[in-house]
Amino acid sequence: MRIQTETNETCLNTAAFLAPLNLPALVGDEVTVPASDEAGRRRSPTTAALDAFEEHLKAGGKVEANPDQPKVPYWKAIATELKVSAALLSAKHLQYRKRILALAATYGLEPAPAEPTPMPFADFAVIAVAHRDRELEGQGAEAGASDLAAFSAVMEEIASECDPALDARDVLVSVVTAADAKLAGKSAVFFKEASRALGYLGHWDANEDLPRNPAHLLRYALARSGLSQSKVAKMAGVNQGTLSNWFTGKRGPVEAHFARVNLVESAMDLPIDSATTRFSAWRRQIRPSPVYGSTDYGKAAQWRIHHPYCMHVWSERQEAEFAAFCEFRNAPLNPFGMKRPKGRLGAKTIQMQRDWLASVYGSWTTALHRLQMAGGDMTMALFVFPRMLHERLEFALARDAAAKGAEEGALTKFEIDQIRWVKSLLDPKTGWLTQMPNLAERLVPVTTTDGEVIISEADIARVRADWTGACAAARTAYADMKASNLQHVKVSRDPHEAVRPILLMDNPLSALATLCRGLERDMAGLDPVPLAYASRDAFIIGMLAQVGFRKGTVEAMELDDIFYDETKGKWCLRVPAKRFKNGKSGPYFGKGFGRRHHYERDLMDSHGLYAAIEGYLKAGRRLILGDCETSALFVVSPYERCGLRKQQHSWCEKGRMTTVYLGRLVHGITGKYLRYDVETGAGIPGITSFPGHAIRHILATGVLKQAANDPQLGRADPWYLAADSIQDGVRTVEIYVQYLPRDRQDELMAVLERGLIDV
Repeated sequence: MRIQTETNETCLNTAAFLAPLNLPALVGDEVTVPASDEAGRRRSPTTAALDAFEEHLKAGGKVEANPDQPKVPYWKAIATELKVSAALLSAKHLQYRKRILALAATYGLEPAPAEPTPMPFADFAVIAVAHRDRELEGQGAEAGASDLAAFSAVMEEIASECDPALDARDVLVSVVTAADAKLAGKSAVFFKEASRALGYLGHWDANEDLPRNPAHLLRYALARSGLSQSKVAKMAGVNQGTLSNWFTGKRGPVEAHFARVNLVESAMDLPIDSATTRFSAWRRQIRPSPVYGSTDYGKAAQWRIHHPYCMHVWSERQEAEFAAFCEFRNAPLNPFGMKRPKGRLGAKTIQMQRDWLASVYGSWTTALHRLQMAGGDMTMALFVFPRMLHERLEFALARDAAAKGAEEGALTKFEIDQIRWVKSLLDPKTGWLTQMPNLAERLVPVTTTDGEVIISEADIARVRADWTGACAAARTAYADMKASNLQHVKVSRDPHEAVRPILLMDNPLSALATLCRGLERDMAGLDPVPLAYASRDAFIIGMLAQVGFRKGTVEAMELDDIFYDETKGKWCLRVPAKRFKNGKSGPYFGKGFGRRHHYERDLMDSHGLYAAIEGYLKAGRRLILGDCETSALFVVSPYERCGLRKQQHSWCEKGRMTTVYLGRLVHGITGKYLRYDVETGAGIPGITSFPGHAIRHILATGVLKQAANDPQLGRADPWYLAADSIQDGVRTVEIYVQYLPRDRQDELMAVLERGLIDV
C-alpha cells in the first residue's frame, strides 16, 4: 500500500493540532473521552474511526501484529481497515500511535498472515543476482566470482526454461520440488542455488507490508522512529545530503553502496534488506544516465565539458553593457540619435551571443591562455582590436587539439560565423560599437605572459582619438580574417553519424516504433511518481516520432498547445508558428497573406501515446511540478538542475523543461531501448544513443523512403511529404537525407542487367 499524506493533520505542530481535533486524553492504560466530546463537539475522522475500532476490540477482537515484527502493531493493516493514513497512525509525535499501543496492550496482538505481492521471475532474478553479489563481497575475488557465476547461471537457466512473466515463487517452488519433467537430471548445484533463491524470496516477502517505493519507505520509517534526518545520518555514518536525496526520491544508491543503506535500515529499525531490495527494483524503472562519447565528436565534447574555462559570472558593469546592447536591438523605440539594423533578436539568439561572449572572456582570462587578463577588464570594446579575436582563435585551435588528442586543431564554422557578428557591431551606420565611443574609456593595455604587447597605451590613445576610424579599420580587418580562415574550416561533426545504421534501414521509422514500444512496456506497474516521469517521456518521444519538432519548439510549447477534440476523438496539436525556428519566414509556414499562423496536426494513438498523454496531463504533470506553477507543457521538478553546463546563467523558467534537459533525456531513452548489446543481441547494431534532433533525420528519411516505394501515393511528391513531416523545405530534407540513391540500387542493377546481359 502506498502511503497517503494528510497534510491538514501532519503539517501542524502537536500543540496546535491536538486542541481542535479534541483527541482523547490518556490516563494510565485506559482511554477516556473528554467531556467536550461527550457534549457533541465535532471530532476528527481519525478519532471517530479509532472509537469505532475500539468498539470492535471490546466485542472480542485483537489488534493485528506485523508479520515481520510480532510485538509491533500492523500499521498498514490497521490503517486500511480504518481508511486512514498509515504514516498518521504510526507517527510518534501524534496521539494516535499512543492510543493504538494502549489498545494493543489492553486487548492483545494477533499475528496477521503475510500476503506477498507476486513478483515476475525476470524481475526477481535481477534483484537476486545483485543480492548474491553483495553476500559474496567478503570472500576472495576468485571464489566470490565463481559462486556468483554459478548462481547467475542457474537463474539464467531457469529463465530460459520457464515463462519469465510467471510468479517467481511458483517457478522456484516447481524447480526445488522437481515438479517439472524438464528438471530431471539437473545437478546438485542447480537445486542448491535454486533453494537459495527461494530463501531470498521468503525473506523479502516478509517485508511486503512496508511501502514499495524506497523513498516512501524511508519517510515512513523516519516518522515511525521519531528521529530526525540528521540523527539518522549520524547514526549510520552517511552524509545528510545524500540521505536527503534518498528520502525525496531524487537519487538512489548504486549497488556498491548498499552496505550504507543497511546501516540506515538498522538506525530506523527496518528489517534487513527491506530498503536495498526496493532500491534495486527502483533503479530498474528510472531513466538511465545519458550515453556520451559514442562518436569522436562526442568524446571531444565530453573532454571540453570536464575542462571548463568560460567566464559566466560578470560584474555589474559588464551586465549593464550587454543589457544596453540588447535594448539597442530589441527595444520598441530606438535610442535617440542611434541607428540600428532591421529586425529584432530572439531570446535564443541573444542567449547564444551571451554564451559566446562568456567563452571569449574566459579564453582571455583563463590561466590556460597566455593573456591572463583580469575579469573586471572585460568589455565588448576590446573587439575594436582584431588582434584580440585572433588570440581567441588561437586558443580555440589549441583546445580542439587537446580535446581530440591530435597534434593540430581545427577551426569550426561557428567560430568563423562569430566574426560576422563582431563585424556587424562595427558597421559605420548601424553598428552598436561604432555608436558607443564612451566604451573606449574601459580599454586597458594587454600583454602576454612572455612580455609581448598586444594592446599598448599608444594604441588605446589612438583609438580614443578617432573611434569611428578605428571601428572602420577593425571592420575591414575582420572581413579579411573571415575570408582567409573560412576556407580552412573543418567539419568535425557529422550529424548522421550517430544514427547512420538506422538511416540505412529499409524502414527507419521502425526504430522509432521500437522506441515507443519500449516506453509503453515499461510504464506498466510503476508507482505514481516514476509513472509521472515515464508518461511524460513516452508523451515526448511518441510526439516527436510523429511530428519531429526541434528541441527549442518542445521547450517553448505551452499547455494550451494540445487539446482533445471530442468530435474526432483524437488528441490534437495547435502550436503557434512563433514557437518554431522557421516560424517567421520558413517555407512550411509561407509568407504574406497565405501564411500559416499555427501548426495543426492530429496525433495517432500509436504504442500507447494517448494513454501517456492522459496520464501525464491528468496527474503526472502535477506530481512532477509539486507546488510550482508554470504554463509549460513539458516540465521538470523545479529543484532539478538544468543540465551539464549548469544553465543557471541562462534564462530558464522555473519548472520548464530546457533544451539541455531534453537532450540528456533523449540520449538516455535511446541508449536504453536502442543501444546494441553484444551479449544479448538486443538493440540496433552500431547504435549507442543519439540526441533529439536526430529524430528529425530519421523521420524525414523514413517518410521519403516509404513514399518513394509506395505506388499508392499517386502524384504526391515524396520530397515534399518528407519536408512536411519536419515542418521545413525540400532544401533542408536534401541535407538531412543522404541515402536515397542506395534505395534505388536494385532498380539500377535491373536496368544494367537488362542492358548489358539480356542483349
